[in-house]
Amino acid sequence: IRMFTQIDSSVEIEPVGPEDEDQAEQETDYVNHIFFKKNPGFLILYTFFKDALLSKNGIVKPYAEEEEEVQREEWDNLTDIEYQMMMAEDGVELTAHTQRTEMMDNGQPIQVHDVVITRKENKVEIEVDNVPPEEFLISTDTKSIDPKDARFTGQHTTKTVSELREMGFSEKDIEQMENGPNAIEFEEERYQRQHLSDEQRHMQSSDANEAMLEKRITECYLYADKDGDGFAEILKIFRSGDFIDIEEVDRVPYCAITPIILTHKFFGLSVADLIIDIQESRTALRRAYFDNIYQTINGTTYYDENITNIEDMLTSKPYGNRAVNGNPHQAILTVPPSGLPPEAFTLDELMKDIRADRIGDFQSQLDPNVLANANNGVVVEMLNEAKAKVEMIARIFAETGVKQLFRDLHELARKHGDKEEVVKLRNQWLPVNPSSWRERTDFTVKVGLGIRNRQEEAASLAAIMDKQIQMLELGQLAPMHQGQNGQPVFPLYESSKRFAEIMGEVNPDKYFPHPSTMPPPPPPQPDPNQDVLALTAQVEAAKNQTKQLEVQLKAANEQQRLQIEQEKAMSDISAKAAKQDSEEVKQQLTAAQQSQDNQIKELQLAIKARETEEKLEFEQTRLALEQKN
Repeated sequence: IRMFTQIDSSVEIEPVGPEDEDQAEQETDYVNHIFFKKNPGFLILYTFFKDALLSKNGIVKPYAEEEEEVQREEWDNLTDIEYQMMMAEDGVELTAHTQRTEMMDNGQPIQVHDVVITRKENKVEIEVDNVPPEEFLISTDTKSIDPKDARFTGQHTTKTVSELREMGFSEKDIEQMENGPNAIEFEEERYQRQHLSDEQRHMQSSDANEAMLEKRITECYLYADKDGDGFAEILKIFRSGDFIDIEEVDRVPYCAITPIILTHKFFGLSVADLIIDIQESRTALRRAYFDNIYQTINGTTYYDENITNIEDMLTSKPYGNRAVNGNPHQAILTVPPSGLPPEAFTLDELMKDIRADRIGDFQSQLDPNVLANANNGVVVEMLNEAKAKVEMIARIFAETGVKQLFRDLHELARKHGDKEEVVKLRNQWLPVNPSSWRERTDFTVKVGLGIRNRQEEAASLAAIMDKQIQMLELGQLAPMHQGQNGQPVFPLYESSKRFAEIMGEVNPDKYFPHPSTMPPPPPPQPDPNQDVLALTAQVEAAKNQTKQLEVQLKAANEQQRLQIEQEKAMSDISAKAAKQDSEEVKQQLTAAQQSQDNQIKELQLAIKARETEEKLEFEQTRLALEQKN
């Protein structure tokens, strides 16, 4: 039990890629939540394992059961709107209603309602039941420890009429079922188990409460071709008396374990099968020890009945008196027992060694005194050999029934978890919707380590943590880095959390809270001399600022003087340039005026010459006309 329950998650779901890390972790936590929180997981495992160790096989039945939860509520002084809203809610049924008029503070009348309602909610609960080995049925040709590989599995059980009604059977169906306890009630295995607590089975009387009457019923799962398509389906069959019910289902709901597997068989060997002969021998040996002790205490005495009081001889007490008529040495003779040889007292230890060789050592512990005075490696190796067979049994349990059990729980959650649920996982409230999960096949069962291995791992992890601290101080290790899934990883926190888990702490977060949940560090406390230092710093800063301002002012004045001189020089240059430009313009204008005057004169001369030519041509033309006339 300690191997399977000392850590938070007995079973882990393997992710299929880096992007599936967070989802696989949530599914792992929720499946473990179903088993250990919603079901009594510890007690289920205890019974599961003990049945296998004593009775060859342990069997559990994980299944989903639809339940109707009914709650009664009383409400007073509801307004019309509140009353109508409540009646519109799903699953609300009105059982009592009173309407009356009340006066408000402003004097206005108002209608109020006093109601009694019931809220009905259909919920699917995933449950796990232990099946007593004597109730379980399986086909004899089964070649695997997994009941799902069997052609036929079933369970004889007894149900009360009330339980059958809750399962949905009609009154007609219940009447057809057989009354009374099942034949398994009188099986030797169940009788021996009840005998340990001095229990006796009492037959129910005919006038017992009708709802608590017991009915014999057999629940079977059979592979058969029901629809004639040539392929076998899984059929669930209820049978009792004249009643039979058959329906097709998608799974066989049984998981089984056995400590010693017999290959190609369902039934294995229990621990009792391996050591029952040793136990019988040790019982006979211890009986011989006690017989010898009794003989040592009482001894064998011979006496003469003619001269000895017989009543004194029948009374055995320390320093008792014996009345004799004559010489006591002649009347009574005591023969001391020879005792057992020394070899007889080592025989029991030999039997214990043979038992440990067959099934492993369930009792050896790591003695601190031995560890302090011996080679640690040798001691650990001896303990490893002593525990090897016990760990083998635990590994067989893990790889068979326990893994299949959690695989079935995941399948049931995925098929029946049609509503989002907010649950607390790893100290955080998270929404979980199993209907959106993918089908999983990769499950890893984490069997916890024994005491010695925990000590080894704790020592190794402590050395790793010391190295991490050294690297953090030297700046060779970052306190946080990004993981494969993009989430932050804190190396020292992960080491500390794992160390707490190894030491058996089921809630390590209360010792090592996750860095992301920690509040920011408080601001540093002010130094008492901080004010003086601050004032001194301010004075020095003011002095430095004054010096800087003086330097800046001198530089500005010098720059301004240079700028003025530069501007004056530029102005002189500009004036000279302007005067020179004015002379040049004046000369250009004079030359242009003179050129223009010359052009006018030339034009006037040309006009006069043209007029003269025209007058001459006119005279010539006139003279020519006069001559012609």
